[in-house]
Amino acid sequence: LCSDSTDLTDLIAMRTFSLLVPELRKLVSGALPDDNGREIIHAASIYAGMVINKAGTGFPHRLSYILTEDYGIPHGAACAAFFPFLLEKAISFEKTRVENMLRVCGMSREELLKLIASLTGDVPTIDEAKARSYRARFEGKIPNFDRSPGGFTADEAVDTLMKLW
Repeated sequence: LCSDSTDLTDLIAMRTFSLLVPELRKLVSGALPDDNGREIIHAASIYAGMVINKAGTGFPHRLSYILTEDYGIPHGAACAAFFPFLLEKAISFEKTRVENMLRVCGMSREELLKLIASLTGDVPTIDEAKARSYRARFEGKIPNFDRSPGGFTADEAVDTLMKLW
């Protein structure tokens, strides 16, 4: 969903979703992956890395550092905690990509958000002053923000943190 996405990264991302979503559904149901499932997840992670290498990452990646560094939430779960905000923004700026992603995932927006939420766990609760104290970390030129659908600002980062918490 990044602005540096191309037709090729879209194809690889769609392959990633087609592999990963069934395995995530199994995890949510409580089933651990078998050898085949682990191979599928491994392949999906390689494809996802290829997409990130070319298209980069958006604002969830940058915001996730707060959850990981300050609250000990694993990086993947921390990134996923911001996925609903990315998806909402992408609907306005990358509607076709979002529709294609949902089609390949075989689920509605609400179903995908529920799946992601079930994998992220709880995030910490902090007050508004603490959320605002992070603003300085989001000023200046931040490539993750520039690559986000429609761009992203330090003010949006603080607002997103407050909405998350």
